[in-house]
Amino acid sequence: GYTGGDGGPCTGCGAGTYKDATGSAACAACPSGSFASAASASACTSCGANTASAEGSTAASSCGCAHGFWGDASAGGRSCTACPTGTYKDSVGAAECSSCPGGIPQSVPGSTALGDCVSSLSFITFSATVQMSQAEFKSEAATFAYISGVAKALEVAEASVSVVSVVEKSTGRRRKLLLTSVVVETRVVVVADQAAIVAARITTDNLNSALSSAGISVDEVP
Repeated sequence: GYTGGDGGPCTGCGAGTYKDATGSAACAACPSGSFASAASASACTSCGANTASAEGSTAASSCGCAHGFWGDASAGGRSCTACPTGTYKDSVGAAECSSCPGGIPQSVPGSTALGDCVSSLSFITFSATVQMSQAEFKSEAATFAYISGVAKALEVAEASVSVVSVVEKSTGRRRKLLLTSVVVETRVVVVADQAAIVAARITTDNLNSALSSAGISVDEVP
């Protein structure tokens, strides 16, 4: 949080900047998506998920919902919602999403530009058997981790992935084993000409590779 010449006086980093190491290096501006309201900061405060801010921001009020998301960013991004299918948002802030024009009426959720509007979309649905109880999976953290992992595996935006249903899978064994896995019906929205490419990525190995860091294991993808 301080800078200055070796052996000389040290000066605190100004608001909107930080320094996370010792030495004479200069303070750095807080990157986009963060801010530092106080001087002498050793780290910047994150605006939260789905938000953005100008580089060097000095207050939480500088944070706004990112491109492709709309709402109120004041709650750490929790109120920033992805633009729904058929809309887009090409700015940062609380503005509502714009509708795609009539000739090209479709777009994937979270679209960020008019150029994302297309004439048709494809909806890919698959079921994955996950080693987790229904109660565990339905926790906010587990559901978010699953959606993030699927998006990573399929190389699509998180906003394009949604969980349709979560059903306990019966093993036919003793009762205490009945809740060890669930079948998660998952939907992915993609541009129509990318559907076959994305569908080919839906494999057990691919999903497990992306989900392993979150401690989520997929047994099978029918």
